[in-house]
Amino acid sequence: MTNTNHTPRLKDTKGLSTFLAPDEPKGWFTSIEAVNATGVLSAEIDDPVSGHVNIRAVNTYEHKLWIESRENADTNPYYLTLVLKAITFQYDHK
Repeated sequence: MTNTNHTPRLKDTKGLSTFLAPDEPKGWFTSIEAVNATGVLSAEIDDPVSGHVNIRAVNTYEHKLWIESRENADTNPYYLTLVLKAITFQYDHK
């Protein structure tokens, strides 16, 4: 679970993409309840059929700063990256 994987890309203006039930062989997951309980991040299902979820900063300006931090996320992570990592779990379905 790298800091970069927990930081939105430039195109992630609607939020960091994840799924309610990931079908990848390995990755990370969290719950909508855990994200929303942080008070600084918000998770919303944007496609109920696929279970796609967007995770974004509650504050729009903070979300922009979070996106801009991606380049240095592994060496100097933005605090929202660390908040998200603290409530996620890694899985590996081998």
